Amino acid sequence: MGLQLKPKRRKITSLNTSDDVTVEGDLIVEGTITSGAFSLPDDTEVAGNFEVDLDLTVDGNATVVGDLAVQGDTTFSGAILGVGSLSAVDDIIIASAASPKFQVTDTTNTVVGFLKSDDTKVSLGASSNHGIELHTNGTARLSISNAGASTFAGSVSMTAAATPTLTITDSTNGVALVALSNDTQSSVGTSSNHPLDILTNNLARITVAAAGTVTVFGTLSKGGSNGESVNLKSNRVVKTCNSGTATETLTGAIPAGVKVRFVTARVTTILAGVGLTTWKLGDTGDDDRYGATLALAAGTTVNHTNATADPEGTWAAAARDLTIKATAGQFDSGVVEVIVFYDDVTAPTS
Repeated sequence: MGLQLKPKRRKITSLNTSDDVTVEGDLIVEGTITSGAFSLPDDTEVAGNFEVDLDLTVDGNATVVGDLAVQGDTTFSGAILGVGSLSAVDDIIIASAASPKFQVTDTTNTVVGFLKSDDTKVSLGASSNHGIELHTNGTARLSISNAGASTFAGSVSMTAAATPTLTITDSTNGVALVALSNDTQSSVGTSSNHPLDILTNNLARITVAAAGTVTVFGTLSKGGSNGESVNLKSNRVVKTCNSGTATETLTGAIPAGVKVRFVTARVTTILAGVGLTTWKLGDTGDDDRYGATLALAAGTTVNHTNATADPEGTWAAAARDLTIKATAGQFDSGVVEVIVFYDDVTAPTS
């Protein structure tokens, strides 16, 4: 039979026994405790060392000023576990040949955190379906959700002597983004055979195809040190052709005071109408400048090979119209998408 202590509040100098010990009241030990399994339902204070050869169960609070050594499992259901003095806390060492683990559980919501070691690694995290946070100075610096999303509250730095590399991979399709630095340059891009998009406001502004083609969405500017720039821009107009006449007008499609580089187009919905055979695309000065005898089918495109005259046209201070005209017949239905490419300039700001 083990040793049973039932004091209302008992104070002893030391306790040395190989038997199991059960304490049902308060126990204050000023020296060292050495025992088998130990069960404490209430507060315990140990001024010396606490060695338990078997299991330790603490239902209340426990304060050990010296070393705490437990050879078996430790179950602690109190609110405070203090080891060491208030000014300097000693080490808590958990040693085992089979993946020793330190576990902390909030029994109200069953939040379970752990720290453990095995043969190849150290693991820190939550074994329950909850996130974890790493704190410094009382503030969360790294938060990892239960789904694996990580949020850093400060700067993230990577340093290495041999090409430090950050790799982000979509394992479903093998798309891999890399950012790295070496002795002479820094690089960012894809290491897999996929395009790279550069986004702002969650929209692609520049796309670099896997083969190297670069596409810029929006304005492309060549600037100087004082704010001056020449800007390549575009204006997109989608025209529904259902006027029942031979001419559809794209009012103000060419902005005021710009130099036109080219006009291109695509039929997105088949053109149809009484007597309609083909169509042409032009401006107020030349009604087929950008294309003549164009097909009606959806997918028909207009590019530089369709031009019948200088596609850059002339400069004008006022905005200008484009026209879609039937070679014969009229437009009753269909949609054409038209894009105007043009230049403008920005003056120096200083």
